[in-house]
Amino acid sequence: MRDVTLGRYYPSRGPLHELNPALKLLFLVLYIVTLFVSKSYAGLSVCAISLVLCITASRVPMKSVLRSFRSIIILAAVSSVIVYLTHPDNRALASFTLFVRLTCAVCVSALLTLTTTPSEVADGVQNSLSFLRVFRIPVQDIALSVSITLHFVPVLQEEAEKIYNAQKSRGADFSGSLSKKASSVVSILVPLFASAFRRAGDLADSMESRCYGSDCERTPLHRSGISETDVLASLLFAAYFLFTISVRLLLW
Repeated sequence: MRDVTLGRYYPSRGPLHELNPALKLLFLVLYIVTLFVSKSYAGLSVCAISLVLCITASRVPMKSVLRSFRSIIILAAVSSVIVYLTHPDNRALASFTLFVRLTCAVCVSALLTLTTTPSEVADGVQNSLSFLRVFRIPVQDIALSVSITLHFVPVLQEEAEKIYNAQKSRGADFSGSLSKKASSVVSILVPLFASAFRRAGDLADSMESRCYGSDCERTPLHRSGISETDVLASLLFAAYFLFTISVRLLLW
């Protein structure tokens, strides 16, 4: 459970922390697009190197980002082996492509939450999807749901770890056969779900007592604008995006 970095903000003064959250969400989506567009060793290597440079520039410890990589490395490795054994041609490239895409997508998502607070992510989602208000889509409610989810992920992670240690101290055995492990996991899931529902009820009461859901217009606490850092980051990302697309077209 300690490997989960989603929702965990790392306080620092790196340039990625100061970027507009709406821009960071846009960069995240476009970066994942370049991951799936690139189908060569050169293109995927550029994607991976760019991610490493972003991690270095963010001033977030590499080990904090690699925790998310460690949680998916088994899945990525097994999937890559399966692709290598079942793919008819270009086995090495197909296996390498899948491995890089999975690991980079997870690491860049972790980097977003490490450099952006849940409230900033919610503001970014709200600003990015503001055009959907024309279609009467509740953008503010969607942004609030994202913020609550990111807030609750580390809380439930810590709760699960406390329950695991408590059950282990009471003599619960989490080793043995698969059926035995499954029955032991139930002793964690039941109190975890009970705690989650209790917290959700408390949150609902708090929101209701603050008149959430009324027809009045809600305004953000902080309004984020476009700074010089945002402009420079946009130019750098545009150069990266055009370069990866060019590599994809040239190495078709």
